[in-house]
Amino acid sequence: MHDAITFDRRGVPAVAVLSEPFANTGRMMARTHKLPDYRFALIPHPVGIRPDQIEANAELVYRQVLPILKGTTA
Repeated sequence: MHDAITFDRRGVPAVAVLSEPFANTGRMMARTHKLPDYRFALIPHPVGIRPDQIEANAELVYRQVLPILKGTTA
């Protein structure tokens, strides 16, 4: 989260990707940085070790990240 927020503030588009158990931590970090509506991508936990899990998570991240970078709703 910190890196993504730092890049965004410097004008470099970035999106944080967190696994679901860390969603509340991500929201807390965003509020700490005075960005309560900061959007990030969420993937299931555990992240995955099988190729099919990794591929599914990559597709999920893509579908979430693209609208965030475009500034549209998912």
